[in-house]
Amino acid sequence: MIRRGERPVSGVSVGLARRRMNGAMLALYEIGASSPMTVLVGGVLAMYQTGVVGVPPTFLLAGLALGLLVVGYVAMSRHVPHAAPGYALPARGLGPRWGLVGAALALPSYSAIGIAILGLFGSTLSGLVGGSWVWWAVVGWAVIAVAGVLNVALNTWVVAVVLCAELGTIAAFILAAFTHPAGGEITFTPLSVGAMWRDGLGGVFTFAIAAFVGFETAPVFSEEAKHSRSVARSIAGVLAFYPLFLFMAAWAVAVGVGGLSEEVNDPASGLPFVVLDRAYGSGLSLLATMLLVTSMLTSMLAFHGTVARYVYGMAREKVLPGWLDLVGGTGARAGAPIAGSLTQSAVALIVLAVVAAVHADPVTFLFTWLSAGAALGVLVLLVLASVAAVVFFRAGRGGHESVWVRTVAPVLGVLAGGAVIVVMLANQSLLLHETKVGPQLVLPGLIVVAVVAGLVWAAQMRRSRPRVYAEIGHGRPDPIAQPEARLAVLDV
Repeated sequence: MIRRGERPVSGVSVGLARRRMNGAMLALYEIGASSPMTVLVGGVLAMYQTGVVGVPPTFLLAGLALGLLVVGYVAMSRHVPHAAPGYALPARGLGPRWGLVGAALALPSYSAIGIAILGLFGSTLSGLVGGSWVWWAVVGWAVIAVAGVLNVALNTWVVAVVLCAELGTIAAFILAAFTHPAGGEITFTPLSVGAMWRDGLGGVFTFAIAAFVGFETAPVFSEEAKHSRSVARSIAGVLAFYPLFLFMAAWAVAVGVGGLSEEVNDPASGLPFVVLDRAYGSGLSLLATMLLVTSMLTSMLAFHGTVARYVYGMAREKVLPGWLDLVGGTGARAGAPIAGSLTQSAVALIVLAVVAAVHADPVTFLFTWLSAGAALGVLVLLVLASVAAVVFFRAGRGGHESVWVRTVAPVLGVLAGGAVIVVMLANQSLLLHETKVGPQLVLPGLIVVAVVAGLVWAAQMRRSRPRVYAEIGHGRPDPIAQPEARLAVLDV
């Protein structure tokens, strides 16, 4: 049955792989996108290097703030399943122009995250193995480019295997730290309010927020989910598990090296792998190093798939060129958004070429700047989606959601998201290693540019293609032209 305000989209022979992903698969994608091993090795240590000892509780606070921010976003996505939710939800709640503003925020933000990790990937392998970071980045790019055009089910199993090994290794690190604490006893100092409430807290909180970016990508796969509730359940499961998991990992870093030891603040200390060596020998440490590399690949794959689906969802409605809605395979093997995937690969390769040509630092510029800007863009996008959800439900659309889901949580989410954005902007100097005012205006300036670009795009489309403009965000797969995988193989 087609819900009010929806239009079946036909005219294409194959769509995304419908009803292939359950809640567990979606949860794996969400956690894989955030790259937990990279968070542990890079993010947590960087947080301690600010001088703030109370790092662990900030992950719980960040999880709470983001949990409020996505309630309306997820609830509305059940009624507006779309491969490009950051575009479709604002369009359905606030009008077509805001859908294009959402697109102008989402496409560069999610694209930038994947490209940023390429810089870190190349730099990491260059340090471990030797050689130019550029060539290692190109190797990572090639792996993701190939994986991106394969069937989504294959990608999901790749993510599952790698991520389970990654989470298991981090769990082994946590166990090693608490069973072999430095000094012979477990420190509780990092859990105290006094250890957290000091200069530098804003920067630490910003790192904690950045560690979660990617958990909100499940609605991108809403058309491929086995059940409409799978998206909500996957995000709820991640928010119940992941903040606590990072809390324990951050506490284990302090416990494993003596709490206030200067070694925590030493980036050359080899943490957290020295703790694994102390408890289990060098074998698991080697595995952890390998998983750090695969963790970045998994994260890039998740964001690559997100961008590809955004491109597909918008091209399907002719907002982007129609040929970009091409997907791979036929019948039961259909499902990979090939044109969107190839487009993202082309953009990533161009950015890598430019960065290499100007000899920019892959970590300072490519990773730090792009990831910080992308995290800010995603947060603004989620705030916009929460506002859209409030308007959507107040207009009487939706189902039988409670007042908490329809109004209270989305409003609190907007307030929490706004507070997070202010914190991020107020602490850019810590993230970007910039103390001058000029460079610190770049990120908020880019957000303003994206919003203005979306509004200009909307005005131009309203004049030149009013029919396309009016239908923004209303498309959905035609169940006849794009049948479920289990039905596509039947002869009728």
